[in-house]
Amino acid sequence: LNSKSIPQIASYNIAPEGDYIYVAKSKWKYKNRTIKIDELTLPFDLKTLKIEIPTTFVEVKNMATAFVSGEIHLKNMYSRLEVDILNFAYDGVNAMQSNSLFEVLYDGKTTIKAKDDIFLSLSGTKYKLSNLHIELDDKYAKVKHTDIEIGKYLSTKLYAKYDRKTNKSHISLNKFV
Repeated sequence: LNSKSIPQIASYNIAPEGDYIYVAKSKWKYKNRTIKIDELTLPFDLKTLKIEIPTTFVEVKNMATAFVSGEIHLKNMYSRLEVDILNFAYDGVNAMQSNSLFEVLYDGKTTIKAKDDIFLSLSGTKYKLSNLHIELDDKYAKVKHTDIEIGKYLSTKLYAKYDRKTNKSHISLNKFV
């Protein structure tokens, strides 16, 4: 990430009640997207190399807004984030609800889960995703045991595996109704 328009203001503070990293409200550029984050204070444990992320408002311009919280364990290369997407609109896909809660884990691979139903619209057709479970790593993108309803037309359990190297996919539909 780099910032061209606003200088980043961040500081590491050592205090008897606990160390913390302060980050001012800022804009970031990532792959031609502007990302805005609100001011935040990140409690940091130097002994365990753990960073706690308090609930923070994040905006990806012309795409999404969300509240993000969680923790990052630098020593173990592990993170757990809760991402509450307030609104989402990208390339014809629109969230039909606010407050879509996702759990995002990283432990060598990225796992995205949603316990609650997710309601989307794609080109005017309504979709409902239940038990969403996605895994991403360097080799594969996988959708595991996710229930999907497409309008009034179809309901199925989706399993999918995309091989990033060969650009080939395997998709399995179970309980196809």
